[in-house]
Amino acid sequence: MNLKTHAATLGLLVAALSLVNPAPAQAQPQAAPTAAAQGNPITQALAQQGISKCLGRVEQITNYLTANTQSGVMTFTAPAEADRQLASLSMEIQAPNVFSYASAAFSPGAGPNECSAMYEAVTYWNNTCNDVGRKAFGNFKVIAPLRQGIASLDGGPTLKVFLIPAGEGCISVKKEMVY
Repeated sequence: MNLKTHAATLGLLVAALSLVNPAPAQAQPQAAPTAAAQGNPITQALAQQGISKCLGRVEQITNYLTANTQSGVMTFTAPAEADRQLASLSMEIQAPNVFSYASAAFSPGAGPNECSAMYEAVTYWNNTCNDVGRKAFGNFKVIAPLRQGIASLDGGPTLKVFLIPAGEGCISVKKEMVY
């Protein structure tokens, strides 16, 4: 194995462990939401923008996506009654040898602690889509492609991964809904 192949494989494994962890985010319990500005910087920023119902879900999803990484974020909230509206964020996430874009949306429910969320993590890999599917998402079931060129992997009823060939590499889009 040459150094370039070794570095690409190492990057694939590091990313699989830190950023695109195949374990669903919903496997973690939702922390109790609070209006106080507590938690990670993303949770604090949304609290300052009037979000309180979804803070526990925001903390859960953003901690999951940014664990062991460096990241930047842009938030999107409604100008009025932010806590009753959809909130969203876009993130740049950097881990060793991996660079990703992730977005998440949070929707408050009727109850005081109800909040649903959805995130997508988009990552470019220096490996073929077959390698990415096998090494980073080996526990996922291969299912029918979206149409012809985008492979689909099933991680359960609310979790899918799409693999898109990109030159010599592959782009993965991991999408999960969390209730």
